[in-house]
Amino acid sequence: MHSVQDVSLDPETRRAWKGGDEITFSRKEFDLVLALISRPGEIVTREQLMREVWHTSFWTSSKTIDVHLGWVRRKIGDNPRRPHLITTIRGKGLRFEPQPPPGHPAAGGEGAQPVAPIVIDADVATDCADGPAAPGVGAPEMAYRAPEADRVSAAERPVVA
Repeated sequence: MHSVQDVSLDPETRRAWKGGDEITFSRKEFDLVLALISRPGEIVTREQLMREVWHTSFWTSSKTIDVHLGWVRRKIGDNPRRPHLITTIRGKGLRFEPQPPPGHPAAGGEGAQPVAPIVIDADVATDCADGPAAPGVGAPEMAYRAPEADRVSAAERPVVA
């Protein structure tokens, strides 16, 4: 069993949990999380991930990893704009963080506040961090907006794959 922060994986039964809730991962998603969570705090290169998860030593694009990572982040509740579980280290690889960064809502403590959900009209989403969505075209039903004190400039944001 591997447990880091509030994510747990059991490689023998291939089951996973976030907090007390079970998460359903595809085979590759599970293998990707396992490759990262089994080495908390260590940078795992994309080459290592391709070998361990996809059993290949070559690929034409790292988008395979990026796409699966996006699905994993959604399932474990790791905000790609401010990740606290899986972070991208530019030019090096990915790392499963042993603990959330100071000041992150997941870290708790002074100054950390949970981000409240904002319900968005599905026809015209205008309060998203990325700006308005096209009316009726995959507009999110719910989005999150950090309190003003928690917002960071583009230069301060962590690099996300």
